[in-house]
Amino acid sequence: MGIKGATAAELRKQVEDMLGPALALLEREAHAFKAEKIDPVWPNATGRSAKAWHVATFVEPNRVGVSLANTSGYAQYVRSARFGRQLRPHSYRNAFGEARKAFTRMTRDLRPVVRDELAKHLEGLSRGR
Repeated sequence: MGIKGATAAELRKQVEDMLGPALALLEREAHAFKAEKIDPVWPNATGRSAKAWHVATFVEPNRVGVSLANTSGYAQYVRSARFGRQLRPHSYRNAFGEARKAFTRMTRDLRPVVRDELAKHLEGLSRGR
């Protein structure tokens, strides 16, 4: 379920004010991941599942983050022989699973950077900047 309209814009502004550049960094990296790792290699017979990929920002009481999702309803069944630049015609794998694993690795590697950005922002807020 998502929030739309003026309420969503107000919530977004409050979250951005609290998190500063950390949220922007997360979203920028997630969109870059989609553009570099999903869009060029996703199997594209009809284009429906390729167009259904999106980056979503979520806000919960104890955490904020981004997720990469595909709303086509069947993306988890798409198979591919291409992984990055390698083509393995006799080794079909679940393309959705490969994408999720790669995204999870990227977000795990990004945690220290986001933590540092957030710490700098909160320190600036506490000093009145």
